[in-house]
Amino acid sequence: MSHVFISYSHRDTDIMRAIKQRLIDEGLDVWTDENLAWGTPSWVKAVEKAIRQAGAMVVLLSPDSNISTWVDREISMAELLKIPIFPILIRGKEEDAIPLRLVNYQYIRYDAEDFQQKLKQLRANLKRSMTQAEAQAQAAETRSSATLREVAKELESDNAEDRITAIQEMVRMNSKRAVPYLVEALSKETRSKHVIIALIQALNVFKDERAIDVLATHLDNNDKLKYTDHIKDYAARALKAIGTTEALAVLKEADAMPPSAI
Repeated sequence: MSHVFISYSHRDTDIMRAIKQRLIDEGLDVWTDENLAWGTPSWVKAVEKAIRQAGAMVVLLSPDSNISTWVDREISMAELLKIPIFPILIRGKEEDAIPLRLVNYQYIRYDAEDFQQKLKQLRANLKRSMTQAEAQAQAAETRSSATLREVAKELESDNAEDRITAIQEMVRMNSKRAVPYLVEALSKETRSKHVIIALIQALNVFKDERAIDVLATHLDNNDKLKYTDHIKDYAARALKAIGTTEALAVLKEADAMPPSAI
């Protein structure tokens, strides 16, 4: 059974609880991290597992969530796994609360007079997304399981969508044995910005130090897609997620470069 994952800043916990209860009252299964010890290894594992099992993600937008590293990572993982995202603006102005990557998403306002009506419409969309997610999960269980090596072969496909699908499947497999394949693919990828971003997002999920060198090569990559950050921003977030001394040193060195160099 899939659920709705709520992504939020812990400074917005009170509003999160109010919205969570309203969604539960609408008959939805909702997951939040409020009963977990924030920042612990078990919390990280629980959050990642909950996103993988989610049929939809509700992002509570505020100035604090906009600068939250973890909210950004949760959105990245949802995007990578093609989990539908539904933003709710709960606090602040649009320019302060909405991240660039979500500016093209329709959102509802928590303080709007018609919020209750909009929430009922949101419930219908969330239900639809979770039903689709459950159908996909059942299909995955019944089909023959592909080995990691077989999936990795698709990273060499001439079709960018096939390569992205392979990346998503590797993330779902949740095995660090995928990291070398992803690192090699990123080192060779020159054909598609979409694929480069998907590879970096996948390496952000795995947080493996074997990806440091290839991620570092993209810290000067100013390419971007419409309504997204620059590729160098994705690479920087992935290095921060790895968080080792070497990864942070690479970031520090890049920050020390003159503007003309980055």
